[in-house]
Amino acid sequence: MSEQISKNQDSNSLRKKVCRVAIYARFSSDRQNPESANEQIARARRRIAEGRLRSRVFATSDYDFRIEEAWIKKDEAKSGKTIARSGYEELLHGLRTKAFDLLVVDDLSRLTRELGSLLDLYELLQFYGVELISIADAMSSADPSAKIAFTVKGMVNEMGNEAHANRTKRGLEQKKVSGYSTGDICYGYGSRATTTIRKGGREVQANFRPYVNPDEALVVNEIFDLFVQGKGPQAICHYLNGRKVPASKRSQARTGKLYNWGPSAINAILKNPKYIGVWTWSRYQQKIHPETGKRIRVPQPEAEWIHHLGDKDKVDPELAIVPREKWEAAQNRLRKRTLAVSSEKERASAMRSVKVAGANCEAILSSVLRCHSCNGPLYQVSGKGDGYYGCYVSHRKNRSVCSNRRLLPRKKVDAAVVAKLKEVLFDPHHLELATNRYNQLMREKLKAAPQRSTVLQSRLQGIETEIGNLLQFIMASGASAPTSIRDMLVAKEAEKQAVTAELQVIGQVSEDKTFLTSFALKQKMESLQGYLDQDSDIANRAMKLFFPEGLVARPADDTEQSRCNPHRNPWSVVGGLLPL
Repeated sequence: MSEQISKNQDSNSLRKKVCRVAIYARFSSDRQNPESANEQIARARRRIAEGRLRSRVFATSDYDFRIEEAWIKKDEAKSGKTIARSGYEELLHGLRTKAFDLLVVDDLSRLTRELGSLLDLYELLQFYGVELISIADAMSSADPSAKIAFTVKGMVNEMGNEAHANRTKRGLEQKKVSGYSTGDICYGYGSRATTTIRKGGREVQANFRPYVNPDEALVVNEIFDLFVQGKGPQAICHYLNGRKVPASKRSQARTGKLYNWGPSAINAILKNPKYIGVWTWSRYQQKIHPETGKRIRVPQPEAEWIHHLGDKDKVDPELAIVPREKWEAAQNRLRKRTLAVSSEKERASAMRSVKVAGANCEAILSSVLRCHSCNGPLYQVSGKGDGYYGCYVSHRKNRSVCSNRRLLPRKKVDAAVVAKLKEVLFDPHHLELATNRYNQLMREKLKAAPQRSTVLQSRLQGIETEIGNLLQFIMASGASAPTSIRDMLVAKEAEKQAVTAELQVIGQVSEDKTFLTSFALKQKMESLQGYLDQDSDIANRAMKLFFPEGLVARPADDTEQSRCNPHRNPWSVVGGLLPL
C-alpha cells in the first residue's frame, strides 16, 4: 500500500509544471551590513524550500518552484533612488525576455524607492505576465488591488527618502557651522578625524576637520603667482605638467594619469574663495532632471547659504593659503579678461571662436575620433581654414602627457567618414539585415502576448465583479450613496474599457507580422542623411551612437619628415560600427 502511495506521489510530481524563480536583493550603503543582500537571498530560498511562498498565479499543488541560479541578482552599496544599477538592469532584461516566471524580493523598497519607477515596474510585470512576490509586504503583483498597494508603498518609500534627506541635510549643516568637513575638500587641503565613535559594533573615525596640505599649498600659490604675472590657464597647466607636478587625487582617480592639469582645473582654483579662508556651502543645489535623469547644478538664494563657523564674514586664518593682496590681483585680472570681450563685435568673435574650437564646436566627429597615442579625444583645436582636429590632451595640457601634436584636416576627415557611413547604411544587404533583425526583436516581444492575454482576461473578470458589487451598493443606498463610490464606479468602467481595448489589439496581432520594411528603413536613413549634412549637433550624437568604441586616427607615415607637412601625409581612421 505504501509503495502505491509513493508511486502516486511520484507520478503527481512528474505531472507538475515548473515555475522558474528569480531573486533580487539590495542594500544601500557600504556602511550597512555587507551580508545584508546575502541574508535577503537566503530568506527567499528558505521560504521557497519550505513551501511558504504564497503565489496567486502558481499554485503549489500544480507547480514546482525552481530557483534559476543565473537570475539571482543583487546590488551592494547602491541607492534605491536610482534604477541605474547593474543587477537591477540585468533583472529588467530577464523580465523582458521572459527568462523567469516569478520574481521574489524581501521588500518592495529593495527594487526601487521611487514611486514612478515602482509603477513602471508594475506595468512591465503585468505586460510580460511575470508575478512579483514581496515577502515582508506579504504582497503579490497578481493581487486584485496590487496597483493600489504598489502606489501606497511607493509613496511611503518616497516620503521616507525625503525625510532621510532632510535629516542628513540637517546633520551636515550642523557640522559645517561647527567647522567640520563634510567631504568637500578641494586641492590644497586635507581632513583629519578629531574623534572616534562606536557604530555598527566597531570604532570609526568621525568629526573631520580640514587642514592645509603644505605641498599642495605651494602649488596653489605658484598658480596665483603665474596668473598675476600674465600667464593664462592653458600656459599654467603646460608649465605644471612639464614640471611633472601631480594633479589632484580626484583627477588622478578619474583619468588614471598622475600629471593631468587642465585649463578648467586652473580656472576653478583661481576663482575659489576657500584659498583666502572664506568657506561657504550650499551655494548650489544638485537636482535630477525629470526627463533626462541627469544631475544639474542649480544656484540657490543667498539666504540658503551656509557659512563656515556660522558667520558669512568670518575668515579662518588657519585655512587661508593665498594672501589677500595676491587674491585681489588675480580677481582683477580675471575681471579684465572678461571685460576684454565686452563690445558686440568682440563678443561675436569670441562666440565664433568657441564654435570652431573645443568640445562644443560644430565638428561632427568631436570626441568620436580618438588619439592613437594616448586614446584621448580629438577635438577641433584650430579654426584656421576649414579647421583641424587634434589631440585635446596634447594641445590643451602638455606634450609630457601626450606627444601627439599631429593635426587632421577636419573637412576631409568628415567627408570621408560620412561617405563611408552612407555607403554602409544604404547597402541593400545591410538594409535587409537591419530590417530582419528589427522584425525578429519585435516578434520575440510578441511571444509574451498569450501570457499577457491570460492576465488581462483574469483582470477583466475581477473588474466586472468589482463593478457589480459597486452597483449593488449604490442601488441599496439609493440617493444617499457617497460620491466617492460613484467616482470609483466611473474609474472602474474606464479601466474596463482600457483592458478590453488592449485585449482586442493583442487578438489582432500575428507572429508573422512585418513591422518594418527595407523601403521604410531606407526612407528613415535618408532623413538621417539630411541631419548629417545640416545639423552638426544631431550628427555628432548620431556618430557617437554609430561608433560606440570611437574611431582611432592614425597617421600612415609617422616619420619626422611627414610631421613637418601634415597636409600631404595620409591618415587612416579605424573603428567599427554598432553591431546589429
